[in-house]
Amino acid sequence: MKNNVSTVNPEFVHEKMQVGLPMHLVDVRSTKEFASEHAEGAKSVSMSELSANTLQNKFGAAIGSEEPLYLICTAGFRAQQAAEKLHDQGLNNLYVVNGGTDAWVKSDLPTMKLINKSWSVNLSPQAQAQVFMGILIFLFAVKGVLLDPVFTVLVGFVGLVMLISAFDQRFCLAKVFSDMPWNKA
Repeated sequence: MKNNVSTVNPEFVHEKMQVGLPMHLVDVRSTKEFASEHAEGAKSVSMSELSANTLQNKFGAAIGSEEPLYLICTAGFRAQQAAEKLHDQGLNNLYVVNGGTDAWVKSDLPTMKLINKSWSVNLSPQAQAQVFMGILIFLFAVKGVLLDPVFTVLVGFVGLVMLISAFDQRFCLAKVFSDMPWNKA
């Protein structure tokens, strides 16, 4: 893993929690994702507000140094990004929960739900942006075939935007979706 951040399995983290050693499990998903289902004992600090200072102010100066910090998201990608960000800010006792909340649930470990998931669509802002871009690509492709070849150029443009944003790591459209009212807790 980049920056020497180790991964651990959900069972390992759950064992550490049961023993009662000083440690922190932080879920870096959006508030809405956290509310839909999260590992029991996890605290929510979304990627948009995540920083070493924020964590130390909320949980004490020992977090990420003397006290280990376990990061979890849906499947591990955002937790890895969070770990790299926090490592760059000086924290070094960091671990990513391998497989994230999905693996936690599959391992049959205790979870909490704060909202009734059946009444809401639970997509991260990035997933919402991907759905939006996918719909645009589909519509432009259909229009390009049926109406005017100019629309196929728009398919290429949307694809280029997605490609650039993948390398840029600042997917602007995801930021727009994260500011939408349905993504606010």
